[in-house]
Amino acid sequence: MPPKLRAVFEENKVTTSIVYMHVIKKGSNVLRDRVKKMREGSMSLETELTRRNHQIVVMEDSLNVLKQRLQSCSRSPKQAQVDGALQAKLDASERRVKELEHDVSVLQKKVAVDAKLAKQAAAAAVREQESLHRQLIVQTADMEDKDKCVFCQCHSTT
Repeated sequence: MPPKLRAVFEENKVTTSIVYMHVIKKGSNVLRDRVKKMREGSMSLETELTRRNHQIVVMEDSLNVLKQRLQSCSRSPKQAQVDGALQAKLDASERRVKELEHDVSVLQKKVAVDAKLAKQAAAAAVREQESLHRQLIVQTADMEDKDKCVFCQCHSTT
């Protein structure tokens, strides 16, 4: 094979390898970024859930204390008024607990849905990466076939 032609073939092989390596690296970086974003979202939801659970526990404790105080008190007209105010606070706290329990339930469902979506996205990313890999293999084989044809044409003319 003439030296000039050999140099062109070698340059084509190196260029092709570099392009394919770049395509694979870019695809894997995109996947890593997607997974990272999904993990961060999941972590923030879990943190919010933990915080809300803590609030519920604190409110339940204060609710129990209020119930005990209410039971241990003797009732005078002033005390009945105070008890009424405490009962109103208790009712408000119970409503807030129910709201927080509902929020926790919603957040738990959201975490479950987000986790499912993250798994689906990761699976799709893996499928996409496998598809790119298959394309790379096919294109590499096509390039080698073309190189062989050019090589054969060069030898048949000399």
